[in-house]
Amino acid sequence: MLRLLRKHKTFVGFVATMMSGKGIAAIIALLTMPVIARLFSPEDFGVAAIFLSLCVMVSNVGALRYESALVLPKQESEARLLMSLAYRILAALCLSMLIGIAIYYWLGVSFALVESLGVWLWFWPLGVLLMTMIQIQEAWLDRQQQFRVVAASMVVGTGVTGGSRIGFGLLTGTSVFGLIVGHMLGQLSRLAVQKSASRAAFNAVFTRTGLSELRSIALKYADFPKLNAPAALLSAATQQLPIVFFGLLFAPAVVGYYSMATRLSHVPTVIVATSVRRVFLQKAAQINNRGRSLTFAFLMLTGGLAILGVIPLVVLWFFGEPLSAWLLGDRWAQAGRYLEIISPWLFILLVTAPANPVFVVLRKQKFWLNLQLATSITRLGTFGISYLLELSPEWTLAAFVAATVAGNLAIIVTALVLSMRHRASLPPAQV
Repeated sequence: MLRLLRKHKTFVGFVATMMSGKGIAAIIALLTMPVIARLFSPEDFGVAAIFLSLCVMVSNVGALRYESALVLPKQESEARLLMSLAYRILAALCLSMLIGIAIYYWLGVSFALVESLGVWLWFWPLGVLLMTMIQIQEAWLDRQQQFRVVAASMVVGTGVTGGSRIGFGLLTGTSVFGLIVGHMLGQLSRLAVQKSASRAAFNAVFTRTGLSELRSIALKYADFPKLNAPAALLSAATQQLPIVFFGLLFAPAVVGYYSMATRLSHVPTVIVATSVRRVFLQKAAQINNRGRSLTFAFLMLTGGLAILGVIPLVVLWFFGEPLSAWLLGDRWAQAGRYLEIISPWLFILLVTAPANPVFVVLRKQKFWLNLQLATSITRLGTFGISYLLELSPEWTLAAFVAATVAGNLAIIVTALVLSMRHRASLPPAQV
């Protein structure tokens, strides 16, 4: 093990950098969360959660996933073209969203979930813009191995978000305004930190670029909008399904409880999972460009994450409710019950982290799309069955988690099979 760590010390160092930054951000979030929970009501948390969920779903395809390809080009000029293309697509999308919202109000139609947002529907394109810009900038910084900047931006963003929400809560009391605007201020602060390290590339976005060049680079990486983007949309949409369907089927407070449960649990999970995924994507691209196999690295990371996640799984499974009541106050005890139910989902989310880079680097994104489609249909089916059987929120969530775990296990197995097939195709000296 020590020899392996020394051999891959650069990779381990990058992961440690990301995890340390996210760890500090997590500590800030956990310290501010009890205060925020006591300042804002579950109902307001529910409305804000619906807004942010809609932003997350669209932002995952805000640039048609061209930002995911930024680590692949060998030439810097090609990567800059990709970045320029991503920003142009994002601008067109946000403008289209504004026009669509205007048409929605002009037609006078009404949907309960949309109406619950009220005036905040007009801020939906802005939320998508900020989230997608962060994804593009972070993808560029990943390519440049500027993981310290990415980590620092997370710390600053989390601090600003928590501080802003506490400030708004103390000044105005519980409100959707304080939760959403506080989040957006945190996003803006993250972008400010990231821009300082990627100024040259960001400025290149605004230079004149020929349509023929953009068309050429778009076609070269066309599998990302065709295959990766639908898969990312399905993945994000199905992960946000509980919030959307809870908003349709139950009271806003139920959405608030679930949102708080995911905030408590996803903080530590995302720290490790996203850190490993993003660093492994950059490392896997290097390995593949050298004509080497990904199988060993994939197995090591997946096994290590499984061992790492066992103890948190047991703690959350048995003690989620009392921990939630102690940390957030008695009125949030129901959030702890939801936390216990989603603990297997958190575990499998952690273990699945290295799988996506395998599909991306090996350009097997059709497999990824098919798996996401099958998992999404299964997850959606659980809500349909729960609605017909009039199940409680707890049983509805449990069915969703079971479908999610099964789908992620299929993703892990498929990634392993693909990496082994790629390994078999390599010359023996390169395996």
